[in-house]
Amino acid sequence: MRLNPTLSWDLQSNAKSYELQVATDIGFSNLIATANTTNSNYTLSGLTEATAYYWRVKPINSCATGAYSSINVFATYQQTCATTSYSGLALAIPDNNAIGVSSTISVAENTIMSAVKIGINVSHPFIGDLKITLTSPSGKTIQLLNASNCATQDMNAIFTDAGTILVCNNSVPGYSGNLKPAEAFTAYIGDNAQGDWKLFLEDQGPGDIGTLVGWNIEVCNDVSVPLAVDKQVLNPFLIWPNPTNGVLNISLPNADLNLIRIQIMDVLGRKIEQFNLNAPNKSINLNNLQNGIYYLKIIEGTHFYIKKIIKN
Repeated sequence: MRLNPTLSWDLQSNAKSYELQVATDIGFSNLIATANTTNSNYTLSGLTEATAYYWRVKPINSCATGAYSSINVFATYQQTCATTSYSGLALAIPDNNAIGVSSTISVAENTIMSAVKIGINVSHPFIGDLKITLTSPSGKTIQLLNASNCATQDMNAIFTDAGTILVCNNSVPGYSGNLKPAEAFTAYIGDNAQGDWKLFLEDQGPGDIGTLVGWNIEVCNDVSVPLAVDKQVLNPFLIWPNPTNGVLNISLPNADLNLIRIQIMDVLGRKIEQFNLNAPNKSINLNNLQNGIYYLKIIEGTHFYIKKIIKN
């Protein structure tokens, strides 16, 4: 789950509002968010990557406060990023010429993007002359910078959707730090990063010649990281042997068999096997899996537990 998830729950017919609690422990002693809302959903922010969070909600009206719901749990993604830099010579930017100059970076990562950052280093005596665009491998073009009246020189900045609104500095470089692009990078989210990215710079004012010194692109993707959440969420259970040569035994003597599902996931959190539990004790045959590290996920209703297992 991403770092700004929207939690939702069923409407209660007599409820006028709801109290939501979110914590990093099942006892809710370490609360990271509390909220009162009249809606049946709430969007969180400021969460930490690769972390398990517990949440519960209770209904409220003018006469009484209801009991908290059962405890729900989710885990946030871990974002992994890779940077590719332009390795060629500095490129002259033609003065007041629509032909401009283009530079290409080939990104090798075959990954679905969740975020993009572009670092640009430009030497130019009047940075306000420049218009800069970026085109992705899929052919989508967005504008990073509009020509402006910024009457100062040079740029050494990172364009990111999490940046600040562009302000012309009186110092040198005129543009620096983390800046919002003129058009958001959200157009690229969900696309594959692999392929050629083209940066285009056009000087739209006479009398000044600039140079593209260098640039780079950082692409990020969200990886689902299996996390061992609090064992109290589920009834007691046993898993053996671990490591295993092929057969894994599971015992859940107090579980509600109608609610239990068992999943085997790879190291990226992708489900590769799923089983139902039709008896308190079950043996799972893993001989069809290659040797390596996997994760066993036991789901009981809305709760789950994840355990690393090793297949030899």
